[in-house]
Amino acid sequence: WSDPPQQFQPRLEIGNDVFINAFTEISVAHRMVIEDGVMIAPRCFITDNAHGYRDVTSSIREQPVEVAGEVRIGAGSQIGCGCFIQGNVRIGKHCLVGANSVVVSDLPDYCVAAGAPARVVRRYDPETGQWERETGREARDGGAHVG
Repeated sequence: WSDPPQQFQPRLEIGNDVFINAFTEISVAHRMVIEDGVMIAPRCFITDNAHGYRDVTSSIREQPVEVAGEVRIGAGSQIGCGCFIQGNVRIGKHCLVGANSVVVSDLPDYCVAAGAPARVVRRYDPETGQWERETGREARDGGAHVG
């Protein structure tokens, strides 16, 4: 390699009462926050970065790591077995992400999301006090985004 190695100042914040199961990998180049009471099932991969691929004359492994932003997993959430979470992503509080889901965009508080890409399939309605099936645009378009 002729270029100097990339340097990062990763920051990983893990709250109280967090459970991270076996064979889960976490890769941080910028910042990741796992809030209180989060449970992460086995074989998950969570990252705020990825290798670039724009230079077709070099292997992907040789290309610089690109930082997408911050990953935040909200308090009381559960990440199912085999999930992949990447990018500048916020998972709200008290969310359930179904097994083998791919989370690449934000998920709001109090939702159930599943699929590849993960889509909101249920949401808690504070007016009725019930978890209700998601219908409409968000269910079709991959979940609601939070700002």
